[in-house]
Amino acid sequence: MPIIPLKQSITIKKAGEDDGWGGTSPGEEIVYNARVSEKHEVVTNQFGDEVVSTARIYLDKLADVRYDDTVMYEDELGRTIERKPVSIVPVRDISGKAILTRIHI
Repeated sequence: MPIIPLKQSITIKKAGEDDGWGGTSPGEEIVYNARVSEKHEVVTNQFGDEVVSTARIYLDKLADVRYDDTVMYEDELGRTIERKPVSIVPVRDISGKAILTRIHI
């Protein structure tokens, strides 16, 4: 059971594999329960650069999300937002166990 309510859902489109001809095959899509907070924040990406994030997403436990995946969700107005993650950080409890995964897009 997650420590915060996860009432929304997101879809992670996994990056496809190279087909050898300059294209990629489509990857699988995984649906997660999530908590999405839409707000603009300045965060540090995996390269150490400061970038602007438009949403913060929490997933239960340690989720398999990578920087080349695409995160897609639909807000309450029916708009579909589809972006790549700029920051992926596990949130750990005092024992060191990952209890949430925080993604900024």
